[in-house]
Amino acid sequence: MAEYQDAKSSVKKSRKIANLTTGLSLLACLFGGIVLLYVANPCWAKNPLYCSELLRDLGIALIVATIIGGILEIYRYAHHRFGAMREMFDMIMSERITPDVWFELKDLIETKVCIRKNVHLRLSITYDEKVPKHLALLSVEYSYEIHSLVRRPKTIEIEHELDYQFKGFRTDLPRFTHFSVDAPKKENDRALDESVKSGKIAFKIQLAGIDARPAHVRISREELVPVPGSYNLYTTEFMKGLTVVIAELPKDVDVDVMIRPQGVGEALRRTGDTWLSDELILPGQGIEVKFLASAKAPPEKKRQEI
Repeated sequence: MAEYQDAKSSVKKSRKIANLTTGLSLLACLFGGIVLLYVANPCWAKNPLYCSELLRDLGIALIVATIIGGILEIYRYAHHRFGAMREMFDMIMSERITPDVWFELKDLIETKVCIRKNVHLRLSITYDEKVPKHLALLSVEYSYEIHSLVRRPKTIEIEHELDYQFKGFRTDLPRFTHFSVDAPKKENDRALDESVKSGKIAFKIQLAGIDARPAHVRISREELVPVPGSYNLYTTEFMKGLTVVIAELPKDVDVDVMIRPQGVGEALRRTGDTWLSDELILPGQGIEVKFLASAKAPPEKKRQEI
């Protein structure tokens, strides 16, 4: 960004002048304190002054003021630098998009305290004789790591909900079949049992901090999906490092996986039955899995009348 570089150079130039002025002031204060101590010391001065104790106290005060001023200047420098860069970035982004949109987006970013990394999804699609032909049974296994974005310990709540649009075709679907997180097995089983009534898993996790070990989450679920049709999973947190694997698929069905809405550079890389993405996925974006009628499907045999 050319505007960012120009603004950054101007901030550096003004900061250098301010640092030079402050440094000279601190050096002058330190030098004055040393001179006063020298004059007030009877061992160094041949003719001690009557007010030597006063001069000594003033010298000590100047040296202490220099030390405190240096510490405050270091703190102010770091705080001012962060604040100046933040204001400059706000100004540049406000010129690229409307200020109200940018500030609302910034508020959204600042409220997020965690990110999901190494997200791995494994999907299996099979036909079920108990449901209509336009539906299929989808089994989803996914796991991810939750990393903290803040330095202080923070308690967060993860939530996963089932989709009930085809609930009436099988009484036992949709359902969660497995849930585990870094917690005692009893708590994991309790969250899984509660999902039978509520249709969602809600679990609180304690994150130690940005440099601490992440929490690991593993979930399995079964649902009915339309074929042809699509299946969508949306994220409420930041997400990075996505892998989608199609483990099982009927011969008459093709699959395509994409990010919705898709930004610049967010196209998934496909390798066989695996889709990969290293881009940052924002809250509100989702993963869409499209189930398409396969052109390679064998023709349906016609019944011959006798």
